[in-house]
Amino acid sequence: SYGGDGRVDGVITRMLSIARRQQRLPELKAEVQAAIARRPDWAGGKALLAIVEIQMGNKEAGKKLWQEAFEGKADIPPLARFILCQELEFYAGVEDLAVKTLEAGIDDMIKDGNYEYSYSPARRLVWWYEQLGRKDDAKKLQLKIINTEQTDPGYSGGYW
Repeated sequence: SYGGDGRVDGVITRMLSIARRQQRLPELKAEVQAAIARRPDWAGGKALLAIVEIQMGNKEAGKKLWQEAFEGKADIPPLARFILCQELEFYAGVEDLAVKTLEAGIDDMIKDGNYEYSYSPARRLVWWYEQLGRKDDAKKLQLKIINTEQTDPGYSGGYW
């Protein structure tokens, strides 16, 4: 589900929230590592493991895994990037990774045109920019979203 602040609540969000509340991140880490051992090309698994490492305080290991997941040949969809990056919001020292990851997916999301800005995950990138004092970048992104021509989805009857 989408929130008014651009946050997206999904299965990953809930799973990590439950693991944190139950203090079971170590068990989740072991399960994700086992799954990656079976499927070493699972980029999403590496990103998930990176989040767990960062949230457990192993920031350097998490950053290395994150870079492997997103800088390789893996094609992680824009919405997945936003959902995963949300999990980094409250951990210092990973801002650069989050912004770089979101910037890599924002153009595809804007072109897709299925997101109204009020509920769009693009609002989270604007939030990141504001947190980092990059107000000009936030403004440029907002203008880009506003000025992007939406494609007609093919509806008839004046719906578009």
